[in-house]
Amino acid sequence: MIPDKSFHHEVVLNDASSSFLLFIPDEVLKKFERTFPLVNFFLSKITTPTLEENTIGVIKDDGRLNTAIMEILHSEHHSDSILRQMSKIIDKIITISLDLATTSLVFNKTISRLDKNGISGLKNVRKELLNNLCEWRPPALSVLARLALMSEKKLEDIFKATFNITMFDFYQNARMEEIYRDLCEYDSTLPEIAEHYNYRDYSSFSAAVKKRFGKSPREIRKLEYENQTALENINFEYSKGT
Repeated sequence: MIPDKSFHHEVVLNDASSSFLLFIPDEVLKKFERTFPLVNFFLSKITTPTLEENTIGVIKDDGRLNTAIMEILHSEHHSDSILRQMSKIIDKIITISLDLATTSLVFNKTISRLDKNGISGLKNVRKELLNNLCEWRPPALSVLARLALMSEKKLEDIFKATFNITMFDFYQNARMEEIYRDLCEYDSTLPEIAEHYNYRDYSSFSAAVKKRFGKSPREIRKLEYENQTALENINFEYSKGT
């Protein structure tokens, strides 16, 4: 993954290869930074001139990336439905990539304190949390403990010690940042987003968003539109000047 201000996020895919390149601009990365503190590392490297210093090495896919990429490769690209879903699929690919990068770096540092089963268990827990962000509350602790093959108390302690955040806070950060990114897109109406994330009604959704971000859903969408319009005008003026 290579952050660069000059790129819009895009995924370079090859159906005959397991490799792909993911270019993510800093303004997109910032919308993931509370869920994945690793983003701060990427953002600090944006001005680094050498490609090698902007990479974190080879990250092994656990099957999630391949599944997400196949959604793009095996779809009818001209269909209206896939065009509407494309930004969501790319969002999923970025989320999975950042999660794989995070666990890769963390477990390389903590390998002496966690055995293979412990590492696998924590990875399964993170996947389960990220797979259920549309739910009103995270999966039950008992369910997560079974996935991790450890007691509830041990899981809580090890997760916090390993990632420096509780499972609940990790889930909440990921859920609210995903909601924020959805608000910055225009594929769904605000009530549709509230329904997708299983809020009782729109007012409770709006209150939760405002509590977290200091702005209402409508204000966030309006600000994003204004920012995008300003950026397009700057790009247009730049192109016109050259």
